[in-house]
Amino acid sequence: SDLLSLVTADRIDVTFPLEFMKYIKKEREYGPWKIATDHWNNLLSAHMSPAEQFSAKVYIRHLLDDVLSEVVLYNTSYNKPIKERLLQFLLVDAGMRADHPTANEFIDKLINSTRADDEEPGMVYLMKLRRAVTDSSYWMDLFQTLPNLTDPDDISNAYNLLCSTTNKTALAELLKTSMIASPDILRDVLSLVIEKDPVLVWNFFKDHYTEYFEIYGQSQFLMSAILQKVIEKLDKQELYAEVGQFFENNDPGTGLPGVTAGLDRINENLRWKQNHRHKCRNFFYTFAKKHKHKFN
Repeated sequence: SDLLSLVTADRIDVTFPLEFMKYIKKEREYGPWKIATDHWNNLLSAHMSPAEQFSAKVYIRHLLDDVLSEVVLYNTSYNKPIKERLLQFLLVDAGMRADHPTANEFIDKLINSTRADDEEPGMVYLMKLRRAVTDSSYWMDLFQTLPNLTDPDDISNAYNLLCSTTNKTALAELLKTSMIASPDILRDVLSLVIEKDPVLVWNFFKDHYTEYFEIYGQSQFLMSAILQKVIEKLDKQELYAEVGQFFENNDPGTGLPGVTAGLDRINENLRWKQNHRHKCRNFFYTFAKKHKHKFN
């Protein structure tokens, strides 16, 4: 965590923490893996092309190899201590995000086993997530249940699963349905889809700005937080200019601090891409080329 902060501050080379992180293969405790996987999730959603993400996933899959086999495949006891159950959930989730065959195989077998009903809620969620990602009919059936759901937790859980898709049309449809949901769901869906496609969210937000403004325009903290969230993942100079022009022509209301903070973050994203992206990309490309035989 401290090393990555030094990268952001341009104090060290971006490849140093990536090399240092290889030590994680030896860890079997929840804490270090939680820090590592949080950074991986941010890395996979931050300013990377699909080809760059593929190379980064090869790196992540390599780091997960040994621990997934040991903790997930060969430790299937029902009575594991809470720390071991949390670690297992964390590793399977990270493995699924990185398309690791061991994690995917584990969940697929669990889905088709009689043991599925006996699993803890975390693993049941991952089983549903796996199906939502891989089975379009399951995704569509879940999407069609949205109007019938009344429990806030069920609605939130359903949107979390549905937003796992990378299909742009589906993501846009989820943004539309969230407009008639509760304010909490609307904010949650924005956050989830932003991680998948921040430009899609920005374009949708512009087109529906009047509706967002009517809901949040007089709520200082919420409007500011939403505006910053919608803006801060953008990473192109033309989008920086577009955001600035948009809010010159459209009142941000009480959300002006969010616009300012979001524009500052875009500048940081541009600086990161200029100073670190090529080194990060070369590191992952080189690593993926060296280890591609393992994941073909």
